[in-house]
Amino acid sequence: MSTMLALLLLISGASATIVGDLNCTTYIGQGTVTFGYSPSATVCSNTISDAACDIIFPPVVAGKYPAPGNDVERPFNCYTITKASGGAFSADMKTAALNICPKSCGYCCQTNSYNCRNVQFLSPGELSSLKTAHPPIDSVAKEDASTLYPIAPTISPSATLSDYKTL
Repeated sequence: MSTMLALLLLISGASATIVGDLNCTTYIGQGTVTFGYSPSATVCSNTISDAACDIIFPPVVAGKYPAPGNDVERPFNCYTITKASGGAFSADMKTAALNICPKSCGYCCQTNSYNCRNVQFLSPGELSSLKTAHPPIDSVAKEDASTLYPIAPTISPSATLSDYKTL
């Protein structure tokens, strides 16, 4: 148990500058335990102007926002009200970030448009043409195509099985 705790403390102390909320990040390695933003973290657009997002969710370092592969700290207001690194998580602030400035906060992978298991294999154009044939990812434990096919007709009765992408 103490070995596990020591390892956990070592890993948390060695991670780069992304702290507080590691959603939409991926392990990038490079000699130390480092996490960077995944390609899907910024693949969407903010729903309000980027200039407004700059004011509501200002970057920690001027001009430095989440981008694929970088490890800049997520703007504090995206996940906390303390305006400090690693501040207490605020579900309200994250909800606001997801709804109005997901790109500036690096949360595109958690928006409704991108929150599905097969998103890493799809281009942005394909996403808009997908039929919703699965429940939201946060309500699914372990799902595969064999469990999807029997329920597909109840979700979208007019669609055929060939209309759905495999999860």
